[in-house]
Amino acid sequence: MHRSTGDLLVYPIITALCIGRIGCFLAGPIDRTEGLPSNLPWAIAVGDGVRRHPVALYEIAFLLAMVPLLRHVSGDGAKFRAFMIAYLAFRLAVDFLKPDPPAIAGGLTAIQYACIAGLAYYCVIVLRRT
Repeated sequence: MHRSTGDLLVYPIITALCIGRIGCFLAGPIDRTEGLPSNLPWAIAVGDGVRRHPVALYEIAFLLAMVPLLRHVSGDGAKFRAFMIAYLAFRLAVDFLKPDPPAIAGGLTAIQYACIAGLAYYCVIVLRRT
């Protein structure tokens, strides 16, 4: 019987991403993953005294919110596809809150273009399955 291995990897991927983002947050601005300066009440100054969007914490919150939502997704490979679509859309959006890497064309970064390509791919896959 064929079974999607992607579905089995979703929660380990979420765990690994959360651990990585804890590292990004603790590293502060030295690893160039910090958010843009912000005056929002939850902005955090880490390392350089500049209050910034805590984008690493945004990502951890997003990933943890995905866990209970994905438990309701069923069907072979559906959990992985749902995770990838949600994560790619999130990364496309959250990268507007980061100063690095700089935009390469059209106001978007290479990571954002990769997210758009991934979203296009998964849209085709989902449309073929319906």
